[in-house]
Amino acid sequence: MMLVIIKMEKLKMTIKICPNCNKEYKTVLDRIDDRPIQEQFPNATKEEREQLISGLCSNKCWNEFLGLDF
Repeated sequence: MMLVIIKMEKLKMTIKICPNCNKEYKTVLDRIDDRPIQEQFPNATKEEREQLISGLCSNKCWNEFLGLDF
């Protein structure tokens, strides 16, 4: 049996609207204060932190927003 321990920061989920598709979604992270996001959420993934900055809801919207065709 493997024991997994996950350290969680103070999470305050909010509902946001994606600027690309206008879909409502729940955020994984929300800003706590004015410190850099890397300091507020050192254990979050880069994708989770980027979602907080850009407001885009998914990789699909990220690619569309940047004009990338995959």
